[in-house]
Amino acid sequence: MKITRLEAIPLKPLAMRQAFSTTNVLLNSLHFVLVRIETDEGIEGYGEALPAWEVTGETVDSVAGCIALYQDPRRLYAEDLLIGRDIGSLGAIRAMMDDMLPAGRPFTVMGNAAAKAAIEQAALDACARLNGQSIPALLGITPVPVASAITCGIRPVDETLAWVEAALAMNPALIRLKVGGRAGSARDIAAVNGARHMINASGKNVLLAADANEGFVDAERSITFCRAIEGALDWLEQPVVGDDRLAFRDIKAKTAVPLMADESLHGFGDAEQLVRMGGVDHFNVKLMKAGGVLAALKLIDFAANHGITCHIGSMIETTLGCLMGYCAAAARPAQIIGTDMLAFAHIEAEPWGILREESGHAAVSDATGTGTGVTRIAADRLALRAP
Repeated sequence: MKITRLEAIPLKPLAMRQAFSTTNVLLNSLHFVLVRIETDEGIEGYGEALPAWEVTGETVDSVAGCIALYQDPRRLYAEDLLIGRDIGSLGAIRAMMDDMLPAGRPFTVMGNAAAKAAIEQAALDACARLNGQSIPALLGITPVPVASAITCGIRPVDETLAWVEAALAMNPALIRLKVGGRAGSARDIAAVNGARHMINASGKNVLLAADANEGFVDAERSITFCRAIEGALDWLEQPVVGDDRLAFRDIKAKTAVPLMADESLHGFGDAEQLVRMGGVDHFNVKLMKAGGVLAALKLIDFAANHGITCHIGSMIETTLGCLMGYCAAAARPAQIIGTDMLAFAHIEAEPWGILREESGHAAVSDATGTGTGVTRIAADRLALRAP
């Protein structure tokens, strides 16, 4: 089965249930791009890109431009075009993605990780439909519920602690608090220490993590924060700006707080650098940074070989995008310390219903049929511009 056409379909903005605030972005709505693959077998496949300009530099327009580039013989060599590529088997898709995300040789198209993740998912979707399978089955995964965190955006301390109280009633495996915002470190320290006190008082076995999204900027300010919350966190995620990978080592030398890399980790080269530099205990692997589930699995396996465990993160995808993160977590359960695969719950009217919440876990619904279950009618109904 070969690709005959690629199409980028920007979607109408999807509203959040309430505004979600991190260090560097305020989200009231989300802007997605569907990628549709058409094949010579008459089978279509669908994938989701969520461009995060603050993390990967991508936008809706850049995703659409990347999709156009991969089928333009005026700008790419014939062997680099996706039109005519075989996607009739998992091995063929793996070969295609190895060409798009190469190791040890130059890129044809640098970056554009969310666009590539959507292309991969669309190819997997088409292949699964061809074989009458779900995507987990195509990847050799037995569908099992996957434990998921619940995450609070940056809010005033009293609102954050009220949220923690409500969250504890849901018996989550992991509570994540966003920190590092413009309100200053005093707010962050009070929120983290207050949350730890509430968890301890509850007697529940719930992990507590804080995600700074680069908000403490450098090692010095990160160390000051870590010393003020020593013993309260199971890990602190990305305290420093993403390019300062050496800072993890400097922080680790002066504090005992476990550290997780997120914005510092995109592809395989970043993972190798972080291991060489030291100081990182955990990786946050996001498919919109890594370029898809196959690349994510490579990162997870590399991390495991170096004693690093992984969290499967989310840019707040719909259940279509979260399905692929779910697959990564379900494929490597012993190496995963947490996921954000219920992130779709932040979306007011999630359109697909591919995953569902099940006692704090993400589970595959019965609505997908083969592949993702996304139909042309449903996709076109959500399109920003009528087809």
